Amino acid sequence: MPFGAARPAGALAPWFLLSMLMASPGAGAVPTGVQYLHHGILGAGVWRGSVAVDSAQSRVYLFQRTTNHIWFFDLASPTAQYQYLSPAGVAPSPREGAALVFDSRRDRLLLVGGQSQGFPSDTTDVWELTLQNPPRWRRLYPLGSVPQGRKGMLAAYDRNHDRVVMYGGLNNVSGNLLSETWALDLSQGPQWQSLATAGAAPPFIVYPGGGYDARRNRLIVAGGYGAAGGLVTKNEFWILDMAGTPTWSYGNATGTGPGPPRGGGEASQSWCTVDYA
Repeated sequence: MPFGAARPAGALAPWFLLSMLMASPGAGAVPTGVQYLHHGILGAGVWRGSVAVDSAQSRVYLFQRTTNHIWFFDLASPTAQYQYLSPAGVAPSPREGAALVFDSRRDRLLLVGGQSQGFPSDTTDVWELTLQNPPRWRRLYPLGSVPQGRKGMLAAYDRNHDRVVMYGGLNNVSGNLLSETWALDLSQGPQWQSLATAGAAPPFIVYPGGGYDARRNRLIVAGGYGAAGGLVTKNEFWILDMAGTPTWSYGNATGTGPGPPRGGGEASQSWCTVDYA
């Protein structure tokens, strides 16, 4: 855990929903472009920034797209503020639409892809931020065939198989929305693998929310933006069942769901994460 803290025994795995909104800078120890409410409710206006959650520690991590700064917020404290990490090592470039994933086995963050500031092309580079004291950035060089560069994809840690599962995104150069599913195997290498899936896959989606449901061994993709003569908001969710052959299915939920993602014509997004129990 960060700075040598012990992980609580038997910590459960709640869902955390982080609504990414356009917001003005807050006051106090809050990074530029971020607002928050106390009592464990966080509203982050990080416009195409990246968020990951350590549910056992009740801690939210934020990669700030314009500065490449890393902040964390303690959800367990009713009076907590954002705190800035000052990692050692060479940091990744500032970027938008990258995926930030918490690797609970190794107590580290993984940053994948995104569009670097000032460059039109997207990347699929992989960086780790170890959270032991002191935190340190390091670039990783995975084996295997590298996925096409992208931003706005969904990536989540699959603890059951010790890998990051990645779906969708947008290639900024070609303008193509992507519907591929990839796995970054962390047990050997790490190493990229293209996942062959069964079932009707979701349509092209960029900036979706979602996470990995470790109890049920499935990836959940929710909301986001799709293409229909331009980017349109989507108010649906999909399930990738990882038991056996990975199989896509449409999530037939009952009741009234949330509205489509909000944002003044830009791709703001909602994120949730499901960690292990």
